[in-house]
Amino acid sequence: MSVVLVEAVRTARFWFLAVSFFIVSGTTGGVVSHLVPLLTDRGVSPQTATGMVGIAGVALIGGRLFAGFLLDRIHAPYVAAAFFLAPLIGIIVLLSTLGAEGAAVGTMLIGIGLGAEVDLIAFLLSRYLGMRAFGEIYGYFFALFMLGAGLGPFAMGVSFDRTGSYKLMLVCYAFALALASLPILRLGAYVYPAARRAGKRNALVPAQ
Repeated sequence: MSVVLVEAVRTARFWFLAVSFFIVSGTTGGVVSHLVPLLTDRGVSPQTATGMVGIAGVALIGGRLFAGFLLDRIHAPYVAAAFFLAPLIGIIVLLSTLGAEGAAVGTMLIGIGLGAEVDLIAFLLSRYLGMRAFGEIYGYFFALFMLGAGLGPFAMGVSFDRTGSYKLMLVCYAFALALASLPILRLGAYVYPAARRAGKRNALVPAQ
């Protein structure tokens, strides 16, 4: 039987998911919100940097669609880890290149990761904590997601004011994204896999 909130917070899986998504929302949100000044700080022209916002938006939509496609075919923790590592690679690209091409690739990878997060939260909660208190638990996770999305940009701004560059925080975010993928990979088999029965293809039942 699915768990309620009080039961959920006592499980390791709840905290694995909470910590991972908090980190990912903070890092991707921080980078995207500072994208234009970040790129100009790396030597990209203001006009080109502004255009990268559009690339991030398209990548966000594409990442959401692609994540949904993969979740129906591949074990969700593997999909989540891949989408956590995509912005990590994007940050590395931004740190290692100064040209417009590298900026576009890095921006696209970060946008892909940002777009998949909300869908991944819903899917993983349904598979590991069930549907009994899904709405309440999802609400707390979304609040945590938004908290990370607010603190990430703030940390980027503070770091720039103190160091005069975004480099230090980008390196920290890259390490944080690597760490965020580890708890996700420890989730194991679905606790509430999707049963495919007559007329109930998407029903959730406890694992045997």
